[in-house]
Amino acid sequence: MHFNKIITSPYPITYTTTSPFPPYINPQPYIPTSSNPQVIVNAICNCGPREDSTKIGKGGSAKRQAVDVSSFRRISQAIFFITTYARKASFKKTKNIAECLAAEMILAANNDSSSSSVKKKEEIEKNAKANR
Repeated sequence: MHFNKIITSPYPITYTTTSPFPPYINPQPYIPTSSNPQVIVNAICNCGPREDSTKIGKGGSAKRQAVDVSSFRRISQAIFFITTYARKASFKKTKNIAECLAAEMILAANNDSSSSSVKKKEEIEKNAKANR
C-alpha cells in the first residue's frame, strides 16, 4: 500500500497519493464508520431462520416435522440467502453486484420485509409453524 509516498515507475510518471489506488483508478469513496460491521451482523441475524421443517418417515409414510435450526446452519443459510438474492437482483440490471449486495444487507439489517432474504426466512418459519 502506498500512503503519502512519491511513487516512481520505469516510465517518466511521478505522482503523490494518499490512496492505495493509482490515479487512473477512481474507486467509490469509502466512509468508515463504527456501524459498518454491525450492519453485517444484524443482516445475518435477521435472515437466518430459527425453525425449519424436515421429512420424518414412519411406517412407509413421510410427513413434515418442525425442528429447530442450529446456529451454524442459521448463519450459513443467512449468508446464502443474502448473496443469492443480491446476485439475482443485479443480473442483467444496471446496478452492479456490490450495490445490490449493499442494498440487500441494509434492508436485511433493518429487518425490512422488502428484502428478499428476510421474506425467505419468514416463508421458511411460516412453513415450519404449519408443520408443528
